[in-house]
Amino acid sequence: KKVTKTTSSSYYNNRYLLLAGSYLIEDNAQVMVNKLKKMGYPDAEIVVFDMSQYHSVCAGRFSNLSGARQESSSLKRKGVDSYVHTKQ
Repeated sequence: KKVTKTTSSSYYNNRYLLLAGSYLIEDNAQVMVNKLKKMGYPDAEIVVFDMSQYHSVCAGRFSNLSGARQESSSLKRKGVDSYVHTKQ
């Protein structure tokens, strides 16, 4: 159980985050991360936004909005509610 902290330049270039849930309890977020990884999302991770008490599950990071939306639709067809978040 750990919150992933990435410092590579690709992390900062990917403006769109595909989020698949927010949880108060970190263990619950980790369960979703494990589920996503089994579904073929190897980069799934837990992120904690500034000034938030929630552990958000990020299924992937995208540099373009259309790719993020397309993958969100794919996740929804698989039964996982998701949405695209734009980093400020």
